Amino acid sequence: MLTEVRNNLNFILKNWKYTFLASFEYKKSFFAQIIFMIINNGFFLIFWQTVFAINDNQINGFSYKDILFMWAIVPAAYGVANIFFGGLNELNRYIINGELDAFCIQPKNIFLNVATSKCIVSAIGDLVYGVAVACFAISSIRELALYILFVFTGTVLFICTKTIIMMLGIWIGDAETIAHIYENNLLINFSSYPESIFKTWVRVIMYTVVPAAYMAHMPVSLINSFDIKMLGIVFISVVVYILLTVLIFKKGMKRYESGSGIGLRG
Repeated sequence: MLTEVRNNLNFILKNWKYTFLASFEYKKSFFAQIIFMIINNGFFLIFWQTVFAINDNQINGFSYKDILFMWAIVPAAYGVANIFFGGLNELNRYIINGELDAFCIQPKNIFLNVATSKCIVSAIGDLVYGVAVACFAISSIRELALYILFVFTGTVLFICTKTIIMMLGIWIGDAETIAHIYENNLLINFSSYPESIFKTWVRVIMYTVVPAAYMAHMPVSLINSFDIKMLGIVFISVVVYILLTVLIFKKGMKRYESGSGIGLRG
């Protein structure tokens, strides 16, 4: 057991090293993607600063500091997920083109092999941006500890939701459009705005199929006012998404390996 864990850890570290070096090969493009992503995210913060200035620094009980924490947690979590597990963005393509075979025949954990096979360079900009915003928002050791914790839980949720949506390719074929809409139009957007501005039916979605509440809204509430029960709910939601991801990935791989998935092997 321990040997397997150690081998997987060594494999992950080597994969990260090679993918990062490959991404760094074109230095100008490498740094340009990072800088433009930081600038892109920065405009949203300027927008919110203007909105709060107009509304006396309060929107339905939400403060500008709450927005800072939201924009510190979500981009950082997104950044970590896509820097170190960027290969998941290619999972659907691997499935529908039969390219997953190359990973199946290797004596490595298939999920870790795929997930760590690519680094999304622009995500470094998201991580840098998130950490920079956190430097302005954090004012105590407690807030720092909770921030690190929620970046971790947010990263796990990004990885889980990405895997679940991409694995749909096993059953429906091309799921990349669905994945793009889910992550960018739903998960990230819902996580980037105060919960109080959404209607009830949208909030139901945010607490179920799109875990925006557990990724951003509840963490911000916990940073403002710690509640052990609410923290437990966040942890339980993360565990549920992990178990669901494992279940779907295993079932999907069994279908893929049997050759019965849509569009598999040509």
